[in-house]
Amino acid sequence: MPANRLLTNLLLASSGAVLGVAAHAQTTASAATPVGAPTGIEEIVVTAQRQSQSVQDVPIAVSAFSGAALARQNITNTTLLQQVLPNITFTKTNYTSSNFSIRGVGNGAVGTSADSGVGVAFNEAPLFAPLLFETEYYDLDRIEVLRGPQGTLFGRNATSGVIDVITKKPTNTFGAGAELEYGNYNSKKVTGDVNVPLSTLGLGDGLGGFRIAGLYLKRDGFTTNLFDNSKIDGRDLYSVRASLRLTPTPTTTLDLVGQYFNENDNRSRSQKQLCHRDPTGILGCLPDTINAQPINSNAFFANVLTSKEFLAVNGFGPAAGLLSLNSVYGKDTYSGALVPSDYRTVDAQYNPTYRAHELIIEANLKQDIGRTTLTVIGGYSQSANNGRVDYNLVIPNAISPAIPALNQAIFGKSAVFQNGQICVSEANQNFVGYIGGQINRCSANPLQYDQSDSNSRQYNIEAHLDSHFDGPFNFLVGGNYLNGRSTVDYFVATSYGDYASELLTGPTKPGATPTGLASPYFANNTPLYQLDAYAGFGEAYFKFTDKLKLTVGARYTVDKKRSVDLFPQPLLALGPVPFGTQSAANLITTRDARLTNKAVTGRVVLDWHPVLAFTDDTLLYASYSRGYKAGGINPAFNPALFQAPTSFGPVFVVADDQRGRCIRQARH
Repeated sequence: MPANRLLTNLLLASSGAVLGVAAHAQTTASAATPVGAPTGIEEIVVTAQRQSQSVQDVPIAVSAFSGAALARQNITNTTLLQQVLPNITFTKTNYTSSNFSIRGVGNGAVGTSADSGVGVAFNEAPLFAPLLFETEYYDLDRIEVLRGPQGTLFGRNATSGVIDVITKKPTNTFGAGAELEYGNYNSKKVTGDVNVPLSTLGLGDGLGGFRIAGLYLKRDGFTTNLFDNSKIDGRDLYSVRASLRLTPTPTTTLDLVGQYFNENDNRSRSQKQLCHRDPTGILGCLPDTINAQPINSNAFFANVLTSKEFLAVNGFGPAAGLLSLNSVYGKDTYSGALVPSDYRTVDAQYNPTYRAHELIIEANLKQDIGRTTLTVIGGYSQSANNGRVDYNLVIPNAISPAIPALNQAIFGKSAVFQNGQICVSEANQNFVGYIGGQINRCSANPLQYDQSDSNSRQYNIEAHLDSHFDGPFNFLVGGNYLNGRSTVDYFVATSYGDYASELLTGPTKPGATPTGLASPYFANNTPLYQLDAYAGFGEAYFKFTDKLKLTVGARYTVDKKRSVDLFPQPLLALGPVPFGTQSAANLITTRDARLTNKAVTGRVVLDWHPVLAFTDDTLLYASYSRGYKAGGINPAFNPALFQAPTSFGPVFVVADDQRGRCIRQARH
């Protein structure tokens, strides 16, 4: 295969000239390449401008990886892209979501309705809630990473760029392949694909092809949990993709793709918590350095509520010290707890659990109509995930054996303590936990965990018409619609919170029904988030000469968002709830907030292919673009306690690029 072309990109900035690489198109020389033959880098054809072009001819800051290049560099998932691409970072958040940023622009907001700064597309169609954190790559044609604001060409607005994952399409040639991999940590990985021409099925020569590909990965975890000497953060997942290409006429191409992904393992959402312990218990962790120390749990709200000082001032008198789990002025429940310094070692009572699945169905129709091509892309996707992990990755000190007995003597039958152990509620949307007998587990040590759930689905359709006239003028014009809905829940359940829930109701009178304060845990829930996004977009191309071209693009967007949120219920909001109550969901106040944003954005690009003596091919271009992403709705809060706006405004990014690419063909 050709190799060894000199590729240099001259980035012209106002402060000076900087050398960089804007297009990654790497190959390895073939042993069959004859000595003295012209060699060069592999040419990658991209659709960054909604037409097939060599990546070297695209006046956009774009990095493109062919499927072969991905395999050579062992880029197996989205998190690894940051290791091979400049000015790109990928951060895993604590809510089964992630933040992909390009040139420092991403999404730092914590909220269901907060849009990402980086658009994610699957075969050019936008994804509303992609599983970036979980997905493994296989059977890909290429990945394109576009930098800077996008919108005049792609279906969703993006302020910092677009990641477009392009899968391999069926062909009219039979082919099959498979790879089997075995490694340490008992790692087993299998990938494979089969391509069958439809002619072999008796459906006619040249009609198209069918392709099926899949991946299976299973391995033990890289992290050791000292609590039970188990291996955590392992993988057990699979994915399968079926593709059908139909070419009923020379001017018609229809691509159908269906992909399913499933994961069920002990992947950890939070790998490690590093802390410089605050001895005062005011902050929990000091913000000056990072150490392997336990957080000071006296900083936790639930721990304050179960302290002898708080109970003493709330009418418990001499019994306060006997019933309390800690003192805000003394040693906290994490005092002396072990935090291993090794990043791959933890000591936690909860091993993580992780469940995820994703279904994507897409159709792409291309129809040539004279000197124009009509493209229609439609799709449906659905994704869900559920992750649970130890909240602090630290084991608290055991409670005093006297507390359960004294507690039951004062309060009567209690579900917080069972058989001398302290329990923790099961987090769910009934919001009663131990009050309804919904217990997760019990232990001599207080327990704590968090759980993050999400469930999303989307419909999208897009159509655009692009011309290919012989003259100096061409255009692309189109529109799209996306409808997305999701449900998101985040729970934090602690034994301290459950115990405080019971204590704050006061001692139960003889014969009376015991009560607790629901919800006995923190809950941040959005039972409905809905997005309706409409846009019309287009670009006009003016070719003054064979070497000089002007591009002018514009987009008009309307984003409508609706978020129904439950006000968080940390302990106090619902008041006393009788033991045995199976659900308190009807007692929780909801907020129904709506937001509409409209924006006009666009870009202007001037690109020039000068003839220079020292290179074979040169591209110089200057561009100006204005990007936009819609505002969002803040997480729910109690307006009686806080004064804050319900929503936040849209984001606009203005970017200008001045670049050059000089390519010289090496000859022998």
